[in-house]
Parts: sequence; structure tokens; C-alpha cells
Amino acid sequence: MSTENMVFTAIGLIALAVVGYFILRYLKGSIEIQLDKTSFSAGETIKGSFRLITRQAIEANKLSVTLVAEEVIKRKDSDGDDETDTREVYRDEQVIEGKHLYEKGFDNTHDFELLVPVTGESSMDGSQMGQALNALGSMMDMNRRYIEWSIEVCLDAKGIDLASSERVYIK
Repeated sequence: MSTENMVFTAIGLIALAVVGYFILRYLKGSIEIQLDKTSFSAGETIKGSFRLITRQAIEANKLSVTLVAEEVIKRKDSDGDDETDTREVYRDEQVIEGKHLYEKGFDNTHDFELLVPVTGESSMDGSQMGQALNALGSMMDMNRRYIEWSIEVCLDAKGIDLASSERVYIK
């Protein structure tokens, strides 16, 4: 078997594994997130709900809803190609339910509230001078940095977990 055929076979097997995973997850159940709105300010409360539906019995370790912030850094490498680094900078998890056996056909909606953190911005950072210095530093850095926020709902279960996420915007 040629190297080219081996590469195509490996790619095909990986694609089948990914498709198989999502089919198995779908057959297990689903989570649908519903938010009152998707744009928030620091200190504001995010209100929403999620619907958990099981298509088979699930032995769960915990059911949680989490507010997550990830810093995304985009830059050019030495060859001029785009690179993206991501690191988690904030996580606030609320456990809705601990160990539990969800019967086949379970269908329930849970409400939740999460508080958007107040940033530790100093008065200097908020001033015109501070903003100008931050802009100058960003231009010298040549990296594009921003924070992506999301709400994640996860049913940590034996076997394949059920999870869903919804992007939110924090001003």
C-alpha cells in the first residue's frame, strides 16, 4: 500500500470516528440552551434555561452550567502564516445536580442565573490616557487579543457526555 493510500485511509478512519461519536452522542440525548438575551455588561446577571432530553438511560456524575471566558491571541508566525492561541481565563461553574440516573425519555427544563464578573479595570485603564497607552501597546505587540465568552451546559456522564454551548457578548 502506498504512502498516499495510507494517508487517505487514516483520514477516512478519523472522519468516520468523528461522525460515529456525534451519532452516538445524538442517540444518547441532547441539551438545548435558551437565553433571554446574548449581550451583557459587567456585573449583570445572565438569565436563561436549558432543556435536557435523554433518548436512553444515562448514569450521570453531574449536571452543570458554566460561564467561560477564553483569551484568543491571533498573530503571524515567522513565515507570515496565521497562528491562534487560546487559553481559559475565567470559569464560573454552577452544579445543578450531582450523581443521578436519568431514565430514557427524560425531558426537563432547568432555569439558571450566572453573574458576569466585574473586571478589575483601574481608573487609569478607563481614562483616555490609559486607553491611548493600551492602544499603543497593542500596536507594538502586533498581536490581536480578545476575550470570547460562552455559556456551557454539560451532563458529565459515563461514556459520552452531553454538552452544549452558546456564545455571549460581554461589554
